[in-house]
This record gives sequence, C-alpha cells and structure tokens, in this order.
Amino acid sequence: MHLFAMVFLIGQLSLGDSVKQTFREYERRLNAGDFAGLAQYYADDPVAQGKVASRAEVVKQLSQTPPGAHFTYGEPRVTIVDSNVALLATSYTGTMGTATFSGYMTITLIRTPAGWRFLAGQS
Repeated sequence: MHLFAMVFLIGQLSLGDSVKQTFREYERRLNAGDFAGLAQYYADDPVAQGKVASRAEVVKQLSQTPPGAHFTYGEPRVTIVDSNVALLATSYTGTMGTATFSGYMTITLIRTPAGWRFLAGQS
C-alpha cells in the first residue's frame, strides 16, 4: 500500500472515531437529562424528522423528555463523506416510564471549528 493511501485511511479512521466520540458524549448528556447541554451538538438550523428547526427548538423538544427516560444506542456505523461531512447510523432502544421502544436512526454531521454538529437526523 502506498504511503499516501495509508495516511488517508488513518485520517479517515480518526475522523470516524471523532464522530463516534461526539455521538457518545451526546448520549451521556441525553441520559443524564442535560438537555441544555445538548444544544452544542446541533448545527445552527438542524433538520429533524424532515423539518428545519432552530437549535433552541430542538432543545425545547428534548427537554420534554420524561424524567427517568433512558436511551441505549448500538455501535454507530460512520461513513466519512469528506473531511467535513459524516453519516452516522445506529440502532436504539429506549424506555419512558413503562413504555419501551426501538428503532434505527441516521444522522448527518458537519464538522465546524467547534467540532462535529448534527445537521440532519431521521429515525
């Protein structure tokens, strides 16, 4: 393998790891009920379930999550589109009170000077 190809692959792996790290930090804050702290993970005008919203609107929606709710995400699969765009896909299960649910979600992330931000998501 050529040196350039090896450097490129190593760079792609570290970008993928940084996307996963961002997602796991988000998961920890979500399960801790730190809804205000989740704002930093969203782009300025994120798209959720096909609708453009402000970061504040997304946090407001998330803050309506009942106390004690818990989410568990599977191992995220990350595809690096380029050095500033990544796609993340993962399964999830959740509990809210006595209700349990599960599904699959995809997130498009963009890299900003402040780190990876969620641009669009669908579950």
